[in-house]
Amino acid sequence: CGVIWWLGTNCGRQDTFVNPSGHRVGVSASSNRGQCGTALGREGEVWKTSNQAGSWLKIDLVSYRVRPTRYSLRCNGSCKLRNWELQGSCDGESWSVLRRHSGDEALTADAATSSWDVEAEHDGEEWFRMLRVYQTGQNSLGSYFLSLSGFEVYGALREENKVVL
Repeated sequence: CGVIWWLGTNCGRQDTFVNPSGHRVGVSASSNRGQCGTALGREGEVWKTSNQAGSWLKIDLVSYRVRPTRYSLRCNGSCKLRNWELQGSCDGESWSVLRRHSGDEALTADAATSSWDVEAEHDGEEWFRMLRVYQTGQNSLGSYFLSLSGFEVYGALREENKVVL
């Protein structure tokens, strides 16, 4: 299962998913046109930034660390990502590129979901507290709105040096 799903089901102890933003996971963005935590939900609700270059969405796992191997994005609405990076950080200052996308058209249909392997430009053994979707160019409409309706990450998860997933 995915890390966000696992955290949203109370570490796998409940059947019903509850969006973990705000209580297990911190979510912030370069700008907000709505609640950025909805990007972690499962309802397909659209969240987006303002129309500005360099837009980003940051997921802070707070007391957890992830060693990602794969991730998924969901895009509802008309603004589909085409140019972006998945980045990881331990401190929120220094970011490693985990996967770079240029002209990627995997997200085309309405409610499109796609998954990608992490192509680590780091040592592959690093554990990250934060992940960021960083838009590096225009979206499918030629604008800079970063719009998401779902995010999931897969890999190993630990809390205070204890592997939990």
